[in-house]
Amino acid sequence: MAEINGQTINLMPTAGMRDEAERYRAWKDEGRPGGTEVAARRAGQILSGDELSPETVVTMAAWFARHEVDKQGEGFSPGEDGYPSPGRVAWAAWGGDPGQTWASSKAETIKAAQDRGATVSSGSVASAVNLRELNQQPLRRQASFDYAAAVRAQAADDEQPDVRTFEFPFSSEAPVDRWFGREILSHEESAVDLSRLNDAAPLLWNHDPDRVLGVIERGWLDDGRGMVRVRFARNAFAEEKLADVRDGILRNVSVGYSINDAQPIRSGGADGIIATSWQPHEVSIVSVPADQPSVSGAVSTTTPPPRPRPRLPPPTPKPWNPPSTSRRCGRRLRPMSAPASPASPASAVSTALTISPRA
Repeated sequence: MAEINGQTINLMPTAGMRDEAERYRAWKDEGRPGGTEVAARRAGQILSGDELSPETVVTMAAWFARHEVDKQGEGFSPGEDGYPSPGRVAWAAWGGDPGQTWASSKAETIKAAQDRGATVSSGSVASAVNLRELNQQPLRRQASFDYAAAVRAQAADDEQPDVRTFEFPFSSEAPVDRWFGREILSHEESAVDLSRLNDAAPLLWNHDPDRVLGVIERGWLDDGRGMVRVRFARNAFAEEKLADVRDGILRNVSVGYSINDAQPIRSGGADGIIATSWQPHEVSIVSVPADQPSVSGAVSTTTPPPRPRPRLPPPTPKPWNPPSTSRRCGRRLRPMSAPASPASPASAVSTALTISPRA
């Protein structure tokens, strides 16, 4: 049972939904087209025997609302040419008509429970729904980058891949702990505004707008992840960082984004929000990740931040005392005469003493 703001909600899939998910698998075994990897995963969740999460149920309701139009296509209903159509196959993966009715009803119950608790729930989440406050600080999340995997993926598509152009994920629906609780970014097509990424957004170094590494040629969603294709520039700084990427030294990627709309949720026993409308602004290659990993790639390790080095006070210049003979101070000093013309104490210290190695 899911508990949202004190209300218990049964989110166990129904028998009718399981029948539809089994029908989806049977059609796929026959080689029928239809349904993405997300659809296959959704069918697996329905058949797992476990309850679905509140965020999954809300996602299902939104999916059914967007794909209602598929019912008008030829081959959706039995007896029509081309039955089952790709749309009908995908419809079954999400639980079919029983799933649509169930998800719509449960999503309304979830939203009502969230709305009741939005103003009285434990402080941090209620504050988090204030989007103006939320967006005052930079919102970033980290992923890992695997140059070798990116090159292999591109080589599979192109006979002569461009070694300056890569495709990799930059975000997912994995929860990230923030100051207000857990944050989940919905990756439904209606939730993510990719217009800025698809308008030649920059590829940056450490989110610094003055240090551009290249350009984002394309942004899209794939199987619950945000994806980009980037092309590195040919200037010296970009060449240097590209070499570090190729050598596996730089492996972390981070996305800067803003949240336009969100709903309070309870996920994994912790309060938080799910961003139902958000916009990525830029993608950066970073030396130190901004937060815990959000995307699992071929390389999922991250580099811990370096320990800060203590700052030493600047040395205090000493007055100039021209030496007349050699003095011992741990090292042997060559005898030197006073400079011909007066010099300031600071410059004299830097120019008059010459230290030679100890004999």
